[in-house]
Amino acid sequence: KNIYYFNSNDRNIYVVKALPAENPEILKKIKIPESFGDPKIYIQGTKLAIIATDYDYNTDYSYYWFARNVKTTIAVYDISDLNSLKLERFYKVDWTAMDSRKIWKYLYVVSNSNIVMPYNFFDAKTYSFLDTKANSDFAAWKILPRKTEIRKTTKTAEQNLKIKWKTLGYNINSTSIWDCTNIEYILPDPDSENKVDMNPSFTVISTINLEDSSIPVKTKALFWDVGTIYMSQKNLYLTSTLYTRYNFNCPRGAYCIMPYYSAGVNTLVHKLNISEDKVDYATSTIISGNPLNQYSMDEKDDYFRIITHKSDFHITDAEKETTVFVLDKDLKLAWKL
Repeated sequence: KNIYYFNSNDRNIYVVKALPAENPEILKKIKIPESFGDPKIYIQGTKLAIIATDYDYNTDYSYYWFARNVKTTIAVYDISDLNSLKLERFYKVDWTAMDSRKIWKYLYVVSNSNIVMPYNFFDAKTYSFLDTKANSDFAAWKILPRKTEIRKTTKTAEQNLKIKWKTLGYNINSTSIWDCTNIEYILPDPDSENKVDMNPSFTVISTINLEDSSIPVKTKALFWDVGTIYMSQKNLYLTSTLYTRYNFNCPRGAYCIMPYYSAGVNTLVHKLNISEDKVDYATSTIISGNPLNQYSMDEKDDYFRIITHKSDFHITDAEKETTVFVLDKDLKLAWKL
C-alpha cells in the first residue's frame, strides 16, 4: 500500500503511496532530529517504529564508566491516520543501537557500550591510575544501564504523566535495568586474561511489543561484547571478536568446539533462546576466524551455520583460510569444511 523510507539529505521519513507506480504521491513527511544517527524503520500493522542512536554532545560523561550521553531511542507511532500520528511509546536506553530484528509483533533491539575508566581516575602528570580514588568513588549506579519509557495506557492507576497540571493517558518510568546480581556475563579465567585482548562492555537487549503499548519494554542485560548478529524465529546469536596474541588452549570451564586455537582473531558465539518477549541465555562457544558478515550465518533444523575468514596481518597468504562451521543446538561442532 505505502512505501516508507528515510532520506538522509533532508532527514525526513517519507510515506509514499505505492500505486500507481508512474505517479507516486507523498502522503507524509516525518522530521528526524539531527542528533538521531542512522535511523531504522519497522512496520507492524498500523504501528510505525523508528530506532536511532541519540547523541547528546552537551553532556559531560567523564564521571561515568561509559558514554552516558549516547542512547538507543525508539519511538512507536499509531499511523492508522497519517494526518494525525499518535505517539504510542517513547523509549530510551543507554548506549549505541547496534542492530535490531522483528519477529511477528515483537521488536528486538541490541544496544552496546564499551566500559572505559573515567578521566578523573588518572593522574595527568604521572600518567598513572589512581587506585585509591577508583576504590572510593566507584558505585554500582554509575555503571548500571538505565532506561526511560513513556507508554500509552488506558489504566487510570498507571497514568502518571502530567503536563500543565493535566494528567495524560501515558505512564512514564525511569530506572536502572538490573541490579548487579541479575546481569549475565562471560568472563575469562586468570590465565586467559593474560593471553586474550578483551574489551569489557555491556549489551542490552530490549524487547518491544509493537501491538500493545500498555506492556512495558522487557530488557536483558549482558556483560559481554557484540558484533555481528543473526536471529531466527527461535534463537538469537551474538558474535564478538576475540583477539589473542598467543596460541591458546580452550579455557578451563569454557565450551569450545576445538581444544586448541591459534593466535590472531577468533570469535565468541553466544546463543540466546527467544520466546515472544522472553530472552534466555543458552550457551557460548569459541570458533576460529572472523564472520564474513551477517549474511554468512543462518540456522536450519536447530543447526547453526557460520562462515569465518582468517587473514591476520602476521600470517602468510598460504595460511589464510575460510571455514564453514556447523554447530548443533548446544553449539558443539557437528561438521566443518
